[in-house]
Amino acid sequence: MESSTSGVYEEVGEKLAMSIGGEKRPDALRRRHWERFASVEQMAAGLPALAAGLAEEQAQAFVPSAIVTRIADGVTARCRLALQEIGRTEEG
Repeated sequence: MESSTSGVYEEVGEKLAMSIGGEKRPDALRRRHWERFASVEQMAAGLPALAAGLAEEQAQAFVPSAIVTRIADGVTARCRLALQEIGRTEEG
């Protein structure tokens, strides 16, 4: 069963606007696509803490680096955006 409105309108293509787990064709979506999609959500939820931890380790082992901090902050911002795009905030 198709979950998009693309099949209703002839002038609209048969593909989703965004892929789910790498698949854009609604009739081709399978469990593996949803599982791939879910793993992106898990990764985006966990990466900010990992990036912050690595930045802290680098600062303690060597010298604090503004570049490493900016990279960790960038990872956090991108993950937050990814979670928002897939409809999930950090809180829920």
